Amino acid sequence: MGHLSDADRGAYSLLREQQILVDVDSHRLDLSAGVILVACSDGDQLPDIFNNISHSFAGQRSTARIHTIALNGGALLLPANSPLVTAHREDEVLLEHIRVARQLKGIDTIALYTHAPCGAGTIAGLTLKQEIDLLLSAKSRIKEEFSDAKVACFCHIDRGDSKRTYFVSRNRWILMHMYPDNPSMWNSHG
Repeated sequence: MGHLSDADRGAYSLLREQQILVDVDSHRLDLSAGVILVACSDGDQLPDIFNNISHSFAGQRSTARIHTIALNGGALLLPANSPLVTAHREDEVLLEHIRVARQLKGIDTIALYTHAPCGAGTIAGLTLKQEIDLLLSAKSRIKEEFSDAKVACFCHIDRGDSKRTYFVSRNRWILMHMYPDNPSMWNSHG
């Protein structure tokens, strides 16, 4: 749906600087049984997201095993308070599909993705920071529903001239909100 707004470009730079969006360290994600990928169905972004996570299987499996669940907005639909959820209860639909995928495929690792810019997020008036809030709320909801699941959050950024996927550090995000005026505290706890 276009390019990052100027405000989201600034937020992206700040999130990188604050080490909330960090380089993906794929060996930290247990992909030995595969992964349930919950992402937006955006046809301009999903191929790059899929390709990126496929490369993460190196050293853990001989072939990628990605069970993809994709709706407009992806993981941003999961929080109970998401402005993207309509009367169709997309959050419940996603949860049911995750539940069934875990049963059918025996996969306990779930990768939640947001991307920026996201058309569904733009229509809802969301900023990049609000998308990150929703993404981390999605992780909390997944952990409430499936306490034994391993859940990781990622943000895919399309800067127009390049695309890149980042791991979202929940701990750093929480510390940033706990100590907004004291960044030195982020490093002592994170």
